[in-house]
This record gives sequence, C-alpha cells and structure tokens, in this order.
Amino acid sequence: MRGDLELLRGELSAEGLAPAMIDEKAAEGLSKHIPPALILRACQQVAVRLRAARGTLEALELPVDDALLRALVDAQSVGATADALTNLGRQVRAPLRRERMRSTLVAVAAVAELGEREFLVEDALAAVGEALRHGGASAVRDLLASARTLRGSPSARGQSLRAQASHGRPESPGRSGSSHGNGPPHDVGYGQGRGRGLGMSMGMGMP
Repeated sequence: MRGDLELLRGELSAEGLAPAMIDEKAAEGLSKHIPPALILRACQQVAVRLRAARGTLEALELPVDDALLRALVDAQSVGATADALTNLGRQVRAPLRRERMRSTLVAVAAVAELGEREFLVEDALAAVGEALRHGGASAVRDLLASARTLRGSPSARGQSLRAQASHGRPESPGRSGSSHGNGPPHDVGYGQGRGRGLGMSMGMGMP
C-alpha cells in the first residue's frame, strides 16, 4: 500500500494539489486498523474528489484555495455532484473575487453540513441556491442555523428548509427523528462524519 500511496501523492503534487488530505485519510485508516486495501481505495476516492473540486474552481474562475477544495470534497462526500456544485457557485454574486470566494465557501460548506445532518442533497442544493439568490451568504448562514433546529424525516425537513429559503423561517415539521445524523453512506471506505477543522473535513470519514 505504501508504494501506491506514494505514487498517488506524487501525482497530486505534480498536478498542483497538496497531498495532505491523502496523508490524513491514510493516517485515519491506520489508526482505526482498517485493511490496507480499503485505506488505499478511500485515498483514491479523495484524489478523485480533489480533482473534481479543482475543476469546479476552474469553471468558476476562482483560485485553487485549500479551504474551498476541502469544502467541495466534503459536499461531494454527501452526494453533491461536481456539476451541481459548479451551478451552485455560479449563483454567487459579488463584485470582488475575494467576496465570491468567501460566499462560495459558505454555500458549499452549508451543503456539506446539511448532507451530514441527513437532509437530502437535492433539498440542500436547492435551498442553499435559493438562499443565495435571496440574500447572499448571510441568508445561507441563517438557513443553516435554522436547519440545525429542524426535526422530522429527511423529506419533511427538506420541505421545511426549502420553504425557509423562499419565504422565511418555517415551523419544524415535527419533533421526532434525528436531524443530527452522520449523513448518508455515500462514501466508499470507512467511517462517517467529517471532523471539521482537522483537515479530515475532507477526510475524517469521507474518502
């Protein structure tokens, strides 16, 4: 496995992508005594998502920024496609590139968190996009804060989330069920959840 990982790291470095997330994913797998074949597969999936994330940033004419790359990989880990994330980024309106970067990061990170909280990715993308159109990054932050309080089934919470994005804060559709799950098992490999701020926000649980 070591040789395969070194080859993968070298390929990413040659493409201008930092291999840190590969290292983090491998270290996570080793700490959990995951079989080497699964660790390698998870690292390969991180690489695929990193390359797709770079493609999204290029399509949006944004720099290859580490925070944006991580957020995009996180969003892919909950089921968002690269095309959907590119379309979401195109809904960001800001006069300066720095502001576009910040707003894009807020929007993509929101999709990732909503997916982790077991919202359907279609609902997450639609609601975040609507919030962007109505009020920019601040509206996305408000949407995410409200989403953390919602209870009920994923579909019921998704409907409520979409309603908020269009019309303001809705009432919770119910008090049963979990809104703080670890997200649907879209990933190959091991673990769920992301471990924010550890570099494994792309990795801690998502290949």
